[in-house]
Amino acid sequence: MIEYTLKDNIIFNSFKDSTSLRIKILDFIKNCKTDKILFKGDPLEINYKLLKKVLPEKDNNEIKDLDLDEQNLRIAFGKFVNKIESKYCLIYKK
Repeated sequence: MIEYTLKDNIIFNSFKDSTSLRIKILDFIKNCKTDKILFKGDPLEINYKLLKKVLPEKDNNEIKDLDLDEQNLRIAFGKFVNKIESKYCLIYKK
């Protein structure tokens, strides 16, 4: 499990298998914090609207020079996901 801070209070957790992801989601359910979960599942399936909200615009070198249209944003996020080699992710608010 790898944890990245995307924005001030938005965390990206990557998981190699679905079991680890489910355990983390169960922790959120036990703590009554399910409203903090923004996305769970395959990181490449995040919709454009959420992707635009969670990615830092100024701090990410790959994104800063690109136009923020859907295709370029997905390419930059795809490169990020490929670097960490995760099949599953959980994006949530702190």
